[in-house]
Amino acid sequence: MLRIAFVLAALALIACGSAANAQSATPVAGVCSVEPRDDEEVRLLAGLAATPPAEPSFGSVRMPAGEPVAAATTDLLLATLNEADACAGARDLLRFLALYTDSFIVKSILASEPAGVVPGSEPPGQEN
Repeated sequence: MLRIAFVLAALALIACGSAANAQSATPVAGVCSVEPRDDEEVRLLAGLAATPPAEPSFGSVRMPAGEPVAAATTDLLLATLNEADACAGARDLLRFLALYTDSFIVKSILASEPAGVVPGSEPPGQEN
């Protein structure tokens, strides 16, 4: 359970950075107002993530060529990223997770690491 909390916290920090990079030159403050997920729902998703798939699949995905999206779509996407940033900043995990699909949470956020994270040595001259 501690590992899941650590992974979620790390992803929240990553999401904050991603949302900040995706913003225009004038950042817009987001408000974390999405309805939060229920604790039991997150427990069920964590159970699904803990069950390894029959055959893990790795690889890349080629995105098809397409047309640029409408400005309204871009505005909605940025509003969602701003809200995710606000929820991560508020450390409101249940609201942060509410912005993602069940499938993404199970396959990406709560998924087991394909290779375990092991402690290593610090690079020379670097302090924690």
